[in-house]
Amino acid sequence: MDVKKRPQSTGASEQNALGFYLQSGDVRLASSLSQVPKVDLVNWKMFRVRWPDGRTTRHLIGRTVHSNRGRACSEIKTIDLATGSFTTKSGRQYLIHGPTRDDLDAAFVFDLWVREWNVQAREITRPFLRLLRNRNPSLLESLFEGQFLQ
Repeated sequence: MDVKKRPQSTGASEQNALGFYLQSGDVRLASSLSQVPKVDLVNWKMFRVRWPDGRTTRHLIGRTVHSNRGRACSEIKTIDLATGSFTTKSGRQYLIHGPTRDDLDAAFVFDLWVREWNVQAREITRPFLRLLRNRNPSLLESLFEGQFLQ
């Protein structure tokens, strides 16, 4: 497997480096924001990342609908609970579809990134779903389409 190395630091915050996907056994940087401003994700999960300096950030992982690739997004800056859309630090917009599920490709990409940056990651999908249940139960129901919710 060919793992593309992270770009050399330019003094910018290191969390900007996330935005990888898996393609044909290779982990690659995501396309530019101008090329792909919006991404639809299925088999998604949310994680909180703790950086060595104590900062915490939130990230989505999942499978892209358009390209059918495992993907991990950069730091989430805003969440629109009315629509289920997330905007990352890079400005890319992610829209979640369907229930949360494990996706081996997305988990593989994210695990590589976690090790490369020496961060700690904790899944926070369930707490997010509880928040969504309280704030927008109709969106939660549409995501799960009648599946059992715990």
